[in-house]
Order: sequence, then structure tokens, then C-alpha cells
Amino acid sequence: MYDLVILKGSVADGTGKDSEILNIGIRGGRIAAITGEKIEGKKAIDASGLVVTPGFVDIHGHSDMVPLMGKGYDSKLCQGVTTEVNGNCGLSPVPSISERMKEIKEYVDGDFSVAMKNFDYLKIDSLEKLKKAVEEAGNADLRQEYLVGAGAIRIAVMGFENRKAAKEELEKMQELLVQEMEAGALGISFGLIYPPGNFTDTDEIVSLLEVVKRYEGIASFHMRNEGKELIKSIDEVIEAGRRSGAKVNISHLKIMDKNQWGTAEKILEKIKKAQEDGVKLTFDQYPYEASSTTLQVLLPPEGNFSREELLKEVGKRIESRGGAERIVIACTSGGAEDIEGMNLSKISEKWKMPSEEAVLEILEKSQGKVSAVYFSMDEEDVEFFLRCRESMVASDGYSYPFEDTERFGVPHPRSFGTFPRFLRMVREKNLMKLEEAVAKITSIPAETFNLSQRGELKVGNYADITIFDYEKIRDCADFQNPFQKPEGIKYVLINGEIRIGD
Repeated sequence: MYDLVILKGSVADGTGKDSEILNIGIRGGRIAAITGEKIEGKKAIDASGLVVTPGFVDIHGHSDMVPLMGKGYDSKLCQGVTTEVNGNCGLSPVPSISERMKEIKEYVDGDFSVAMKNFDYLKIDSLEKLKKAVEEAGNADLRQEYLVGAGAIRIAVMGFENRKAAKEELEKMQELLVQEMEAGALGISFGLIYPPGNFTDTDEIVSLLEVVKRYEGIASFHMRNEGKELIKSIDEVIEAGRRSGAKVNISHLKIMDKNQWGTAEKILEKIKKAQEDGVKLTFDQYPYEASSTTLQVLLPPEGNFSREELLKEVGKRIESRGGAERIVIACTSGGAEDIEGMNLSKISEKWKMPSEEAVLEILEKSQGKVSAVYFSMDEEDVEFFLRCRESMVASDGYSYPFEDTERFGVPHPRSFGTFPRFLRMVREKNLMKLEEAVAKITSIPAETFNLSQRGELKVGNYADITIFDYEKIRDCADFQNPFQKPEGIKYVLINGEIRIGD
């Protein structure tokens, strides 16, 4: 007699092999049997006509502090996600030191899902403390794993100083990373496009990757440039991986400059060549033609610019991302709520000023805390990367609530629909076999990020399981109304407990 049995489901175990109609027995939170024989349990789920898979693994999340905000932040869980890896893009609240609390708060408050909450950063200044706080809060809907943000490490040692790190500073950064790896971090992440990450040189990156290699962890990169200098930025990640020997992952790989559209095949060839040469290189992406990040990426790097020069540089960046009509303001943190959901072209008309002037005006009204959605990718490039066996799928999103949504503006729908959208695209566009698609969101990310006994339906593994109707699964969130639950997800189990039931 098992605690729970899942009966007559089409089991895609996460390895990519063909599905079979099987029964699963769960005992003590783990998978105790996978069999074609009849089994019984104290509870039973009839999975007839449904697909049974490992729980989806989202390796690129930003929900580090979301479990401290309350219950009901379940937009990832409702997609079938059972494990979320946070601390991406160089951004995390840990490690921190008391002398740098003002800077780390400024840094993390740019993460718009937590900007409205007045956290006591001293109580979460290390991964050990953050984990304890999350556990005590008891709000987490799914399993939380963490990378350490290299930006936080640099701030703890150097603040926002724009200079090369000295030898003793590098050693201090390494010590902090060792501390967090010992506390269970999966590795480190870099946000080389944002301050202070864009002040980091390759030697500093490699010195931190040497620690990651020692712990057999992984390093994820929001690269220095995803547009005009994309190839150069990929080369930097490859060099860091080659010099350190550590596993390196390119986060949300995309082609953001319209002049570079159509080069996906060339980029994949470069990645494959590095892999053949022994670099432990992987990449993930999300299945949308739009990205989302701060509005500040439209500003040039630090420098002495006149007003006229600054506007000219902003204009160039607007154009490279597809033009003002393809940039939509998502959230202004209360600074200009009436323009949330509008594109820059419409805002320019409303305010009777050029789009580059509007960018500066929006930033000033919102004290720099502005998120935007950029429709800057080509559909064919996105689908080409999705078809690749080398790619993984991740959201680059937050766990949001479906209630009390007004304070979050109009965020990117990837936080609500990434995984159902991917599976819908696989079905409708015949991108690959279902079993191969399941592997890209379960066993492959679990293995890549060293998530032991997760990501595969196997006797002895934890019973993280998602059950869905493949013919009906789809995303419902869109760019106008993102706060919508997907359809087709019937059950989600974490450690054998039913978190979502039909």
C-alpha cells in the first residue's frame, strides 16, 4: 500500500525515451515504484489520457525574496514548476555586509517584485540566513534553490566603484563566494550588462569561477551585450569557461539587435565548437519574442555626456531594440502608473516629446525603478534555438500572485506562461517529440545545475511530478493581461504532496 498512486498515465520520465502507460507508487515523498502492474494506495490519481512527467525545473528565476512577501505567489507553481533556481543575472541579496547595506538595498530594490517591501537586510545578509528566513516564513509554494549574484559579492567588497579589483579585493570576493557555496549555493551568476557587473573584467570572472570549479558548481551569465556585440560577449563566456574549467551557462540566449537577426545558426555553431573543444557550455532561453529588463539599459555606460549627447545615445539604443513602438513600459513603481502598458511611441505622443526625452522623464518620475518589455527578437531565431537539443527552457521571471496585482504593473507574461507556452509550441509547430521537450525542462536542467534526485521519474528519486493534458496545455497570459493562469496543468506534486489538484 503506497501513500499515493498515479494510475494509467502516459509516463515521460524526463530522459527523452518514449512514453509508456504506467503506474507510479509514492511512499515517504519519494517514487517507490514505476510499473505496468496493478498497485494500490491510500490516495489515487487517475491519470488516464494525461501525461505524467517530472516537475518542471526553472533554472532562471528572480524570486529570491518573494517567499518573504506572503502566501499566494504561485504563478510558477501553476505552470507545473516544482523547483526554481534564483539569484540570476548577478542579482541577489546575498552575500552582504552591514557597511554596504545601503548599496545592496539600492541594488536589490531594482528587482521590482520586492521594491515595495521594506526588508531588514541584516536578517538575510547570507544564504544561510536567507534560507532560514524563507523556511520560517513558510510561504514558499515550490522548492527554492540559489545562485549567488556576483554583483552582490562585488558590492560587499567594493561598492559600486568602477575600477579593476585589487588582489586583496579578489581574495575577499573569493572568501565570500566560498562561504555561500558552503551554505548550499549551486554556483554564481553574472549580470555583465548592469552596474556593478559591467565594471567586472574577465580576470575577475575567472578568479570567481575557480571557486565554482572547486565545488563543481555552475556559473550563469547575463552577457555583456545581447545585440551588436553578441558574438564578442559569447566569446567572453567561452574564454572564462576554458580558463577556469568550470561549467558555464548563457542565460536567456537571444539576438536583441534587429541588424543581427537571422544569425542564430552561426551562433549555435560557435557554441557547439566550444563544446567540442572541451568547454562545459550550455544555454537557456524563454519562448517569447520579447524580453524584459530595466529601462536603464537604454542609457549609455557611465561617462561625461552633455544632454544632447545623452539623448543621441539613448536614441541609438531605442532604435537597436526595434524602435519606440516596440518598447513597452511594464512597471514604474508608482512613479507614472498611467503609462504602464503603453509603448514609448504612444508615451511620446501623450507627453508631446521625442521618445528619448520620454525615457529620461520616465526614469526621473520613477527614481530609476522602471521595468520595460522589449519586442526586439525575431520569431525564427527564437524557434531555431528552441529546436536545439543543446538548449534548456527557463522563464527569467518571478513568482507572482494572481490576486492583488495592481502594484506590479503589467509584467512580462513569461512569469505566468513560459512552460505551458513551450509545450503548446511543441505541439502546434511540431518542434520536436514531446519526450524531448520534457527533457529540456526536467532532467537536462536538473543535471546541468546539479539538482540531485530531481528531474527524472526514477525509483528512489523525490516525487516532484507534473501531470498535464498535452492536447489542452497552453499559456493564457499575454502582454496586455499577464495575470492569467495557464490551462491543461492538472496536478503538481512536490515531494509526493499534491500542491495543485484537478
